[in-house]
Amino acid sequence: MGVRYPSWLSLLKYLVHLICHCSSSSTLTTSFAPVSKLKSLRISLMEGNDGLLLQTIKHLTALEELVLFNYNGDGMELEWQCLRKLQNLKLYDHPKLAFLPLGLQQATSLQNLKISNCLSLKTLPKWICNIISLQSLEIWDCPNLTSLLGVTYLKILTI
Repeated sequence: MGVRYPSWLSLLKYLVHLICHCSSSSTLTTSFAPVSKLKSLRISLMEGNDGLLLQTIKHLTALEELVLFNYNGDGMELEWQCLRKLQNLKLYDHPKLAFLPLGLQQATSLQNLKISNCLSLKTLPKWICNIISLQSLEIWDCPNLTSLLGVTYLKILTI
């Protein structure tokens, strides 16, 4: 069973920033299509969420910033290529995230990546250097990260 946002959400045609707090047993069953102009989305997931919520994000083609808090899934695969305008991605408190999602390399407009408190993250993928728009990488509280291969081109690196 999922959380269905109220019908009045579709009336907010000019909404550009949305914050969602999802409970452990919920996923968003409503498409984000009514708020297709959304530029910034912050999602705080609670324990037990299975990531189905992430699959609804692909409709947000105007999205420039995505912040994901407390995702407890193993992977984070979604249709990143649909997020052509995504410039800022922030991943906070993802204890099981051992690798960045492979599809992230499709986010060709990504300029800033912030990763914090991802305790299982061990290395950054070699393909990260293929995201030529990436200028800034910030990594905080990822104690098992042992390698930063391919990030020599960055303008800003914060560890």
